[in-house]
Amino acid sequence: MENVLTRKISGQGVGRSPISDTEKLGDRFVRLAEKKIGPILRTAVSGMILENEVTRLSAVAEGIPVPALLGVFSFEGSAAHALINVSADLVYHIVDLMMGGDPETCPIPTTRSFTAIDYALMEGILDAAMRAFEESLSEILDGPLRSGFKLMDIQQNITHVSIATDNADVLALNASLDVGEAARGGDIDLVIPLSLLDVVRSSVAKKEVVKSADIKDIWRDRMTRAATEADIPLTAILHTAKYKAQFLEDLEVGQIIPIPTKAPQNVKLVTRQNGVIAVEVATTKLGAFEGKKVLKLTSPINPTLSDYLKRAITEN
Repeated sequence: MENVLTRKISGQGVGRSPISDTEKLGDRFVRLAEKKIGPILRTAVSGMILENEVTRLSAVAEGIPVPALLGVFSFEGSAAHALINVSADLVYHIVDLMMGGDPETCPIPTTRSFTAIDYALMEGILDAAMRAFEESLSEILDGPLRSGFKLMDIQQNITHVSIATDNADVLALNASLDVGEAARGGDIDLVIPLSLLDVVRSSVAKKEVVKSADIKDIWRDRMTRAATEADIPLTAILHTAKYKAQFLEDLEVGQIIPIPTKAPQNVKLVTRQNGVIAVEVATTKLGAFEGKKVLKLTSPINPTLSDYLKRAITEN
């Protein structure tokens, strides 16, 4: 007869992440990774979370092809380790750019085994990605971590890597990264055992008891958070055109109104106030993802708007 432990191990269910808001964690990780990896490559980096789930390590490992650049990280106090998987395509593009490749072109990636030179060039990228994850954890857990993740090993075959038992529950974050003006693409995955996240959560430095003299600071923090979380309606404008009044009067159901072929590549993202455009936020292009229409930024956020938001949030 099966005992309780055997049933738990063989069961289909997975554990609950000790980090409650994993969606926010994934989003912050991507945003911080863009900021940290971009300067290393000296070009633009943009990303998007594709999957965010708690699953079994064995299920994740089965989906990692060979070769893939695998960085294994330790964390003080945990027997389990964290894993960063960088797809072969993304490694090709990063190494090419670091060796002087043109960020405005997108050559077809060549699948090959990685060399010691690849490992050396990618070590800084792996470290930057993990620092981004650390900062994301600190923000979500509302406090600094007492220790950080340390790179232990780099491999390219998942069978040579052990971060936990195969039946261990893990948080798996899968992100798509585009690097360079030509948007060279590839995937990056973070695989974190839930047991490691438990250790991380318990390692967050305890905050000191707030004294009455700090009430003003508490009020300022709350006002800052309220400003940060305020809703800002956004409108995507595919194309604008002017027509005579008679044209509008003659419109019928089923009538086709042409738009320029390049319109989906130049969608304006704007804010509106009382129905009137207040400011242009950025330029985007129209696309599709998982059966849904999506917008992807093709320009940085309007610096005037960005500066205004920073002042509104910080100058309370």
